[in-house]
Amino acid sequence: MWQWLELHGATVQTASSLVTSLIGMVTIVVLLMTWSAAHHAARAASEQATAAKALTEVSKAQQIAAERAAAAAEAQVAAAEASGALARQQLLAAQESAAAERVHSELIRQQTLASLRPILAFSRRTSSSGFMGWTVLENQSEALALEVSVYNGTPDNPGKPISVSSTTMAPGVEAHLEGIDWGPPQKDPAGQPILPSSTPVFARYKSQDGRQFRTIVDLAATVRRQIMDEEQGV
Repeated sequence: MWQWLELHGATVQTASSLVTSLIGMVTIVVLLMTWSAAHHAARAASEQATAAKALTEVSKAQQIAAERAAAAAEAQVAAAEASGALARQQLLAAQESAAAERVHSELIRQQTLASLRPILAFSRRTSSSGFMGWTVLENQSEALALEVSVYNGTPDNPGKPISVSSTTMAPGVEAHLEGIDWGPPQKDPAGQPILPSSTPVFARYKSQDGRQFRTIVDLAATVRRQIMDEEQGV
């Protein structure tokens, strides 16, 4: 074998150099490929980092936009609540104003009705000597009384009409009455004439707005309590 090596030493050495060169070339190629792969990997990593940064910036922008949208929504809700509260206050104010207007209108209506309501009362008049007396019907209001009529009895059981000197009575005017039915003459044990125990009469009259009123009294009563009211459905 040593002889073979001595005879072919140059060839072996040449082959060895060739193999070494091939190995070197393969190593260079592998190194180049490794560098290229590393370069591409680094570039891809850089691009990924750039994309990740851009995505992060987009996410931040989206977060900011979402926060602004939430703030805007909260502002809209607050504005809607304020608007609703204002609307409720305006509605309440309108209702209170309408109620006040109704009260005012009703007050004016009542004042108008009161100003148009005549009040007629039966009164006793006596002469200066005090021996003669008569009953009159007096308009004690500031309103005009129309269609005045007087009757013996009560509204539920009217008797004969009593003559009235005037059927239209201005404020403060008196009307003389004739034909009051006092009943049969009555006397006390001493023979002196006395008033009957009861002499009911009533007057009926209208206001200028068409309402019907009446005044009821017992002329024989010691205390003449006169009932003045409005007749309903007449």
